[in-house]
Amino acid sequence: MFGFDGEVTIVDTEYRQDPGERLVPYHLGAIELRSGRVHRLSWDALREQRHPPYPIGPRDLVVAFQASAEMSFHHAMGWPDPVNLIDVKVEFQNLTNGRPRPFGNSLLGVSAYFGLPIISTAEKEAGRALTQKPREQVTGDEWRHLGDYCQSDVQATLNLLWRIEPYINIQLALLRGRYMAAVAHIENAGIPLNMFLLDKIRANWTAIRGRVIQKIDRRYNVFEHDSFRTARWERWLQLNHIPWPRLDSGNLALDSDTFKQQALAYPIVAPMYELRQTLGQLHL
Repeated sequence: MFGFDGEVTIVDTEYRQDPGERLVPYHLGAIELRSGRVHRLSWDALREQRHPPYPIGPRDLVVAFQASAEMSFHHAMGWPDPVNLIDVKVEFQNLTNGRPRPFGNSLLGVSAYFGLPIISTAEKEAGRALTQKPREQVTGDEWRHLGDYCQSDVQATLNLLWRIEPYINIQLALLRGRYMAAVAHIENAGIPLNMFLLDKIRANWTAIRGRVIQKIDRRYNVFEHDSFRTARWERWLQLNHIPWPRLDSGNLALDSDTFKQQALAYPIVAPMYELRQTLGQLHL
């Protein structure tokens, strides 16, 4: 497949990842495309593995869905990245770029897009629930169930690969795969922060926030004591002859998407949109 004369392996992994923490490996499932050889490794077997159970050299290809997760699993195990990697989810997004995706971008949603067989949402949630238990509390039957669940995702990924394979430009797909591996490295390392400066910003955030609002609000005069006032904003719109979408209730639509579209149509609105975005995204 795609000119590779080594092994082509479809991989899926299950793990636990608490907020802000690196993932904890639970299970790996895989199937080699040509031979049909299956890999099912839960934690007891995984911790003996110093290398992936499949080849990852220049003659081989690894395929995954949301490959950054599988690469983060590699990193948690201390394994290197494959030389060649394809992310089926990314290739689907590339194929459907600009088109409606009525079922979303999840493995369930993409399978539904093509009318391919897939387990139910309830079955998927049941499988995921097992990874919320500490590893030492997972029973033998639960490990087997987790393995079956993981293998069903391997098969679903393989089904998708067959479906979109005719549309894949292998050189660009491999480049995108390298990017997904790089994303996993970034997620594994975290984003470096200047903690001294962050603590300083936090200590002075109220004053900084007030100064930023005061600077931007000079042309609008819609804030009162650092609070956005809808009535003032409506009056400013009327004075500047800017039409604005309204809700069924008759009130102004003040959601982020509306502000973004209005900022594109009326550049004078852009600074207020950016200010609201900034204040809404920073939680210091």
